Amino acid sequence: MSAAALPVTVSGEPVMLDSRRALYWPGGGVLAIADVHLGKGEAFRRRGVAVPSGHTQADCDAIDALLRDYRPARLIVCGDLLHAPARGDEAWLDAFRTLRRTHADVAFEMAVGNHDRGSRLPADLGLDCHSERVAAPFVFTHEPGAHDAGHAICGHLHPVVRLRGMGDNLRMPVFWLRRDHAVLPAFGSFTGGAEVTPEAGDQVFAVSDRAVQPLPHLSARSSSCAS
Repeated sequence: MSAAALPVTVSGEPVMLDSRRALYWPGGGVLAIADVHLGKGEAFRRRGVAVPSGHTQADCDAIDALLRDYRPARLIVCGDLLHAPARGDEAWLDAFRTLRRTHADVAFEMAVGNHDRGSRLPADLGLDCHSERVAAPFVFTHEPGAHDAGHAICGHLHPVVRLRGMGDNLRMPVFWLRRDHAVLPAFGSFTGGAEVTPEAGDQVFAVSDRAVQPLPHLSARSSSCAS
């Protein structure tokens, strides 16, 4: 399945919005994703909830493909790489170790999210973890909102919009670009979404498997995607 990327400008910088729910900033050599939630299926199964397996490997494979395509200097995860505190016997750790070894020349960095807090990650994962990562004019962080350090690239919300018409009622993940911050869609294949309400001046880009499509009507008709 082929992916697509749409060039846009954020805070004066050209970036690519990739249909695999990633943002690439060529000027900084940064590939940014958010809300991967590795190990979520295992956390559910430990509680006796029967959910399918394989999401972690699929997500690591997707990251691998993005790294091969863009060849960034840095991968920055804007929070919630994990879903729950890591345990040493979880299968996702081996999948991530393989990914890390395959791309040893790439700096793996994380802005710690609410699901990541309290988890002690093994040192051999090679993750550089901080509350935020600053690379002017951007600051890569988890929580959305204005930021003193620069134009924020963030996650946390898992933003989606609802599209109605012709008898359809669809929820689509989106990139949500606002005046002082940009919210990335959730990257993980086993994540939900929260409907957001764009305001005048916002830019919204719907994400499908093969396309990133601007939705210019949503700011003017914000009620169409209200919760």
